[in-house]
Amino acid sequence: MSLDGRTALASGVSQWITQPSARQDVQDLRAQSCAIITGIETVLHDDPLLTIRESSLLKIRNTQPCRVILDTQLRLSTTAKLFQVNTNILVFTKNNDPQKISELQAAGAEIMLLADHDTQRIPIDQVLQELVSRQMNNVMLECGATLNGAFLTAKLIDELIIYMAPNLLGDTARGVFHLPHIQTMREKISLEIIAIRAIGKDWRITAKPVYKK
Repeated sequence: MSLDGRTALASGVSQWITQPSARQDVQDLRAQSCAIITGIETVLHDDPLLTIRESSLLKIRNTQPCRVILDTQLRLSTTAKLFQVNTNILVFTKNNDPQKISELQAAGAEIMLLADHDTQRIPIDQVLQELVSRQMNNVMLECGATLNGAFLTAKLIDELIIYMAPNLLGDTARGVFHLPHIQTMREKISLEIIAIRAIGKDWRITAKPVYKK
């Protein structure tokens, strides 16, 4: 994010806020993860691979992390870059469109159809329960403000790793967390800073949320 806490311009453009050294550090985090979770909006805006691209790191772990996409309406396209790499893609959705499901399965995705009373959101607790059942215990979030905010509000984030760049994107740019329920200072979410260190021209901040009981 930028120094003023922004992760993308209002248009969704986010390349590049941080320097290559910080982006290389993210590769190390991916290599430590069993799965990487993102939302469909991030896929549509950024068209990411969400893979380990460093051959030395890939050689150590011998497999790519599972790419997990939360896609309520099943808007994922088979032309997305995700499908350029032959490794696990797990899509959680509520859209039971047999043709769309068949197309994505043929392209290599596994579809998990979820059903509950809320048709607008993927139940993220069920997502994590499914990943745990697959022995995916170290899960990384690389997503936008809405999904980041949902996980933080549900107290499902154990640790934050923030890459802060010395630049400003302005107040119309997109933030890190969407937290509309916070209306007073008493409702703020506190963080315990674990470590701060320079990575090239950027700063890496490791912090833990302090959840109220």
